[in-house]
Amino acid sequence: MQSPFVWRLFVFMALIALGFCLVLASAGNTAFAVAWGAIAAGWFGVGMWLWRRHIRYEDDLRRAEARRR
Repeated sequence: MQSPFVWRLFVFMALIALGFCLVLASAGNTAFAVAWGAIAAGWFGVGMWLWRRHIRYEDDLRRAEARRR
């Protein structure tokens, strides 16, 4: 996982979905609010999973570089 933009995009989309969830909940559309809340949680979960893979990739590169020295 070399590019940080993919996980950042997922976290950004999760924030947008959370906004939809809050707007729909305040308008009284509970079913749609719950659906958008589930979408937000899923996108956030994927974003955090990708973030962890990105961090682990960078850590592995640093360890490999340290071993070469």
